[in-house]
Amino acid sequence: MRRRTVWSLIILSMVLIPLLASELSVNSYVDQTRIGLDDVLRFTIEISGVDAGKVGQPELPEISGFTNIGTSTSSSSSVSIVNGRMTSTVSRSYIYSLRPQTTGQFLIPPISIQTDQQTLATNPIRITVVEGTTQPPPLSRQFRDQAVEPEQIADNIFILAEPSKTTVMRGEPLVVHYNLYSRYDLANLTYVNEPNFIGFWKDDIFFANRMNFQRTNYRGSLFNVMRLRTLVLYPNQSGTLIIPSLEIDTDIIVRPRTFFDFDSTRKLRVASKPVSISVRELPLEGRPDSFTGAVGNFQIRSEIREQEFNVGDTFTYTLRITGNGNFKHFDPPPFPQTTYLRHIDPEVTTDSKLEGERVAGSKTIRYPVILTEEGNFNIPALTFAFYNPERNSYQTLQTSSYPISVNPSEMRTIPLTVAQQDVIAEGADIYYIYSAVNLDQNGYLNRSLFYWLTWLLFSLTIPLAFVYRKERAKLASDVNYVRQKQARKILHKYMHKATKAAKDGNLDFYTFVNTGLANYLTDNLKIPRGSTTETIIIELQRQLYSPEMIDKIRKIINRCLEARFMPGGFIKDKIAEDYRELQDTVALISRQKKNSKKQNEIVEKGK
Repeated sequence: MRRRTVWSLIILSMVLIPLLASELSVNSYVDQTRIGLDDVLRFTIEISGVDAGKVGQPELPEISGFTNIGTSTSSSSSVSIVNGRMTSTVSRSYIYSLRPQTTGQFLIPPISIQTDQQTLATNPIRITVVEGTTQPPPLSRQFRDQAVEPEQIADNIFILAEPSKTTVMRGEPLVVHYNLYSRYDLANLTYVNEPNFIGFWKDDIFFANRMNFQRTNYRGSLFNVMRLRTLVLYPNQSGTLIIPSLEIDTDIIVRPRTFFDFDSTRKLRVASKPVSISVRELPLEGRPDSFTGAVGNFQIRSEIREQEFNVGDTFTYTLRITGNGNFKHFDPPPFPQTTYLRHIDPEVTTDSKLEGERVAGSKTIRYPVILTEEGNFNIPALTFAFYNPERNSYQTLQTSSYPISVNPSEMRTIPLTVAQQDVIAEGADIYYIYSAVNLDQNGYLNRSLFYWLTWLLFSLTIPLAFVYRKERAKLASDVNYVRQKQARKILHKYMHKATKAAKDGNLDFYTFVNTGLANYLTDNLKIPRGSTTETIIIELQRQLYSPEMIDKIRKIINRCLEARFMPGGFIKDKIAEDYRELQDTVALISRQKKNSKKQNEIVEKGK
């Protein structure tokens, strides 16, 4: 029987492996989606797979607005060996030259390809035909130093803010990717600004430290794509909210015209378009009383480790919430109120991560509970309510109830909610209260040192209260003052992260240094966050900071950009040297800060 099973598996493998190996894939693209009436469109159908060479040339149907003026083919193959088995994969391309007949919007329809085992089809591609010629550079190495129209550049390099949804509920997680699409070779990349996500809480998930492009087919054209940033947004208000623009500065590599020329670069600023998001308010109808703001799809589990106690004992009631949703932005569910126990504020631990386009994770809530009465009781079920966007309704989950036994103890515990009649019933416990007390009526307290010290301390708190109130008012009304107060704390946070990254020889060292210095300087100088390096340097010079410090700041920021974005700029062995330079710069900034008040007074007089 066992031998028959083995032979059956071998025969099944011999049948399935050729079938799986013969699977084919098809892809189609054009060299450009916007052409001139005087241009020729190159439309390519690419078939890949083990048996791609056995598939005949696809029949091109009549395409409205175009005439096929010629066809060419190309092929390539690759060989791989897996577990001793050699597999050859063939890729065959059919290139059609299409000449436009008139201007307008046209559609290249899906092209069907029939094989012995399956029918494949390409994706439709939309083409815009305009008067004259567009002559966009089809590949980065064909980009020349001639004048290029802005709309041509925009067709070949752009940033897209790509949200996972465009309509969400208030509090529902929204994943946003900023992707850079380019058909040019790029040399450098720097972020221009930090977008202001008004109406959202945000969690940064990914921030690109270096250029890492992948080939992709975008709307029928081949591009290199790089992910710049990924974040999760949680809308905290309803209505139409805007995902703001992300801007970068980059250098396009211009290839030489002749053998004797060298590569050159052309600076370019690229920005994504703002994207509108519709945020709906959570409905009031059907909202449970136990709802605390959870939006998503969740499951719950609870536990207590023991079920037999003594009066005065404490234990932990643990609730674990799992699933996907806004774990960081809802309160723990209320603990059931009973007369025989009381609880204090719970300890909450949240762990979440991005899985695909969802925020998955868990929230663990530990309620410390104190037992106040003896007897046999049931801890009631705890209720957790959330709004499920997939079902467009509220859902309520309940934990199990737990029977417990509380034995008497030498400790006598009175609940916090004790009533007056309860105290009367405990008359035997208060016999020690002595009623024959003759309080001193001769003003002993007002003759004591303690009395006058108390009055002195109370008098001192009055001006301190005025100072505190003035400080609070300034913090509430002056944003720049708040930024200056927090600047050094922000710098310390990022320098701590940079120190750890430097010890590990990690590229993140340069990210932390660049972000920390930039945020500290812009906050301290009262200029917008995201300001360019040159703007920061100009403001430092205007406020009369020392040339030595300005030069050090310029060098270390440029070094960070070089390590993060220039090819070959990151050298692991150089981190220690850069870290020492960072220490010198921060020390110089600390000394310079002591004279900042005097410098500001000089600047104000100069005005």
